[in-house]
Amino acid sequence: MLLKLFLFLSFATIFLNAGQIEEVANSKEWKVLLHVDENNISQIQDKNFYLSEQSNPVIELRTLLDNMNCQNICKFPARYNFISKKFNRNISFSHCSTLNTFLIDTESDDSSIVFAAPYLESPVSYFGHTFIKLNKQDDLFFSETISYSAKIPENIPIWKLAQDGIMGGFQGKYVVSPYFKLYEGYNAIEQRNLYEYKLTLEKDELYKMRLHVYELLDINVPYEFFNKNCSSELFWLLDNARPGLNLHEKLNAYTIPFDTIEILKSNQLIVSSQVYPSLNSRLHKIYNQLSDEEKNIFLDLKQHDVDKKTQIDKLDISLVSKNKIIELLNGYHDLMFKKFNTYQSDFREVKNLRFTESDIYLDSEYHQSKPHGIEFGILNDNQRIYQTFEFKPIFFDRYESYTNNINESTLQFFNFELIHDDNWMLNRLNLLKIESHTKQKPFYAPLSWRMVVGMDRNINKNISPLIEFGVGPTYGNDNFALFFIGQASTYPLDNTFGLQGVYGLSVWMTNNIHLNVDFKNTFIHAGNDINDEKAANLLFKYSISSNIKLKKYLGSDSWQLAIEKKF
Repeated sequence: MLLKLFLFLSFATIFLNAGQIEEVANSKEWKVLLHVDENNISQIQDKNFYLSEQSNPVIELRTLLDNMNCQNICKFPARYNFISKKFNRNISFSHCSTLNTFLIDTESDDSSIVFAAPYLESPVSYFGHTFIKLNKQDDLFFSETISYSAKIPENIPIWKLAQDGIMGGFQGKYVVSPYFKLYEGYNAIEQRNLYEYKLTLEKDELYKMRLHVYELLDINVPYEFFNKNCSSELFWLLDNARPGLNLHEKLNAYTIPFDTIEILKSNQLIVSSQVYPSLNSRLHKIYNQLSDEEKNIFLDLKQHDVDKKTQIDKLDISLVSKNKIIELLNGYHDLMFKKFNTYQSDFREVKNLRFTESDIYLDSEYHQSKPHGIEFGILNDNQRIYQTFEFKPIFFDRYESYTNNINESTLQFFNFELIHDDNWMLNRLNLLKIESHTKQKPFYAPLSWRMVVGMDRNINKNISPLIEFGVGPTYGNDNFALFFIGQASTYPLDNTFGLQGVYGLSVWMTNNIHLNVDFKNTFIHAGNDINDEKAANLLFKYSISSNIKLKKYLGSDSWQLAIEKKF
């Protein structure tokens, strides 16, 4: 039977003329199978991805047609499925045992795309992560997932991580793994909320996508933080599932994971959403429902090894509050065990306390401001007036609306500010600026940190390369943050170095008004060209709309008035 199939497929190609083959090879659907972009260049250069060992669409199609044997059919099922339909060939995959095992394992009723919220304790996870979930309705937890991620060496220096991530120095791979593994890693260990968006893909479209994923397993694909990342590369899978979508053509030059969710929405590919809150998010919500007295009771019970049940029974508070305190104690022990692999001596006692799970509300939609922006303004620096222009290709900051899910962080990539007096000149460049102001919580207390790599003006007002790195605690709640950062900074070309304390207060006065005050004190420095030993700054932001903001900045010897537009 297999011999007959082989002979039929081999001789069938003689009836195809060169023009027909070339026309099909240049079709958008075929090029998407090979990850060929609008510039006619394949995004995959790994020779193992091609039977012809070349990324040329015409040569690859001819090679596949000329070598239709059982081995190749099983290795390239998506391509031969396409050939079967385009050239009216009855190509079967029934003899492909490894492929059929894969198809059985990844069988699904429908699909979702899942967004794991940013993990502010790690630069690698600062943008969040997306993956496709193939839903088995009878066993969602054991559904399979499809993700794309970089192979990043352990203990890589942060400068090397930034350099290779920006310049494409990493290779990525598509990976299929059970959902429970990703859920455990993101939701339980890293304590990240998971936002699941159900897709409109039909079963036959999912079948085509799974065939294509099979071809991609163990293939090296270039990875870049901002345009060839965990989200953008998933668009090739969706484009293969539903020809004509061409989602990969709708990406910006800089694309971060949440951008892709918005693109899917605009193309009517999402029908519903739901959130799986991390344990830390749940505990924080419940904790904020307690009175100050009840919060102190919980903190006291958490810190002391006492008979929890007896102490709680004696409390003169409502049964609802007692239930919440028990739930917080139980959750705290879970958090310590799952995230830090540690537990206290009263672990078993607390886990045996009975409680009813509290109802909490967490928006099923992830909210994030638009990532690109421009800013125009007027700057007064030492009584000299300048016009200012700032371009922000990737930009989030902790001064965004407090309903924004990442209002504890700042991210700037290749942001630059120009000032104009007689001529336009560079005033500041942030090649990469990251700030994580994760607040200290009663359940665990991560340190905040900041890193800046770019150029700024030194004390002599000369533009010069600058590197800053600092760590310290941040305190506060949803409406304000108080931070204390100890940092080192250097202008390496000027042979200067400084140690500073950076202290600040951020306050949301209303939904639209934000006030930030910070003070920098340089207490150790070497070299002459170091920033002012003491500097105080005040920033006032008023949101006219979600994407337009007025900004007033007051420095020690300068002020600026600007308007910012995000898009």
